[in-house]
Amino acid sequence: MKLKHVFKIVLNIFNVFTKVIIFLLSLAVQINIFWVSLFSAYDYGIVVHIVTICLSAIPIVHIYNSSNNSSFKMSWIILILITPVLGSILYLLFGQGRSFSGHKAKRFKEYASSQLPTNDAIKSIRNLDDKKYVNLLHNCSYLPFYLDKEVMFLNDGEIWFNHLIEDIKNATKYVFLEYFVISDGYVLDTLSNILLQKADEGVEIRIILDDIGSKRKLKQKSIDRLNSHKNIHVYSFNPMGLFFSLNLNFRNHRKIAVIDGKVAYCGGTNLADEYVHKTNRFGYWRDNCCKYSGPAIKSFIYIFSIDWYMSTKIKLDIEQYIDPQTDSIVYNIEEDKNYICPFSDGPGDDLNPGYSLIKALIQNAKKSIYISTPYFIIDRDFITTLENAALSGIDVRILIPSIPDKKAIYAMTYYHIGRLIKSGVKVYRYTPGFNHAKNIIVDDKYSLCGTFNLDYRSLFLHFECGAFHINKKLTNELKNDFYYAINKSQLIDYNTWKKRPILIRIVEFIGSLIAPLL
Repeated sequence: MKLKHVFKIVLNIFNVFTKVIIFLLSLAVQINIFWVSLFSAYDYGIVVHIVTICLSAIPIVHIYNSSNNSSFKMSWIILILITPVLGSILYLLFGQGRSFSGHKAKRFKEYASSQLPTNDAIKSIRNLDDKKYVNLLHNCSYLPFYLDKEVMFLNDGEIWFNHLIEDIKNATKYVFLEYFVISDGYVLDTLSNILLQKADEGVEIRIILDDIGSKRKLKQKSIDRLNSHKNIHVYSFNPMGLFFSLNLNFRNHRKIAVIDGKVAYCGGTNLADEYVHKTNRFGYWRDNCCKYSGPAIKSFIYIFSIDWYMSTKIKLDIEQYIDPQTDSIVYNIEEDKNYICPFSDGPGDDLNPGYSLIKALIQNAKKSIYISTPYFIIDRDFITTLENAALSGIDVRILIPSIPDKKAIYAMTYYHIGRLIKSGVKVYRYTPGFNHAKNIIVDDKYSLCGTFNLDYRSLFLHFECGAFHINKKLTNELKNDFYYAINKSQLIDYNTWKKRPILIRIVEFIGSLIAPLL
């Protein structure tokens, strides 16, 4: 084993060790104060108790006045009220919400604003309903809308991978890959062989992987095999270092591929065997992705370049990666009324484009709302919005997994289902296995495809991306795929949901209280 590998293992162990020590010390202090409060003589216990309560008011006031999500704030306040010292210390370490440090945020925004792509398609949008969504997303993400009809819906991971491999084989200039999970196996072996071949041909290859998302399933020698070639550069996003990092919670959950500036991919699929049905971890793995061509690819190049800068501190000039022919495609405004906005979301952003768009889609729906998500752990305000939509007569359907990948998370997902079903929302369990597809389909016209889960981490802490489409043809394809899935699924009955064992209910309730913190 190489010395640098040994050093990296030591760093990871030390990092985990520091987190455990911080937690145990905080817990020990809290237990000691609790013990003193109960049993200390000379009334010291009362004094200590009063002091700790007063000190805990400081973070509580700070939390109350913050701009964080209300459920996120409530969970922290409850934790601090129950355990003032432990809760306060944990809040200082993990409760900063989406904020970077001041210097890092300034550096990130300066580079991002200097690279922003532009397009005039937004000026051609006349429909008032369309315009509301367009203005909201554009003003939150700063990214442009494009006139675009060149999008292909790939309704299965195996189909996606075959398309991706074929496009990489045809690459002549560069390949950008950015994925939350890259793991050893058939997918990586197949991809690595082709990437090494293309690198020999002079193709520039840049890869970003999330350090925590890929850590358990990816051997260092697999990364070294790729990095050994001068034309291949692999970097980990926000890696675990020697010292404890307050930004460790900020994971890169994006899934993007860009080839030669001519084609791009974005969806729920990762570079791992379960996505292409080479392993059977949780039954049949349902996922999908969209393949893009046309001017909108500029925004995917922009998103990748921002993450490359964050991972390497190297600035890419996105102009040199834009294909002139693709960028110069002109669509007829009268004939081609399909619009697309690829966008990113994550810590460091001034606003919250993903959450804002999804909530607006639900609030303004007129006929139907179809949601496919692996996790459903969201705030009560969001739940109420869905309830109101169903009560007003809108067809609201949600597809969740039947076989969960994380049982504790699934318990939290299941907790909110009863309220929704009672209000008229139809919730389905995907009985063939695990539903990982992340789609929202509204009124047969609007759709969101990307990496957003409907949970706190995805919507408030992770770096995410997706594409919002105003495209009836594409939305119809997504809708048909959704119907195909729910026809294989089990509709959850309210009476069955109510009969859950009492222990399960307690676990779900406690989980719902702390869900925003996880």
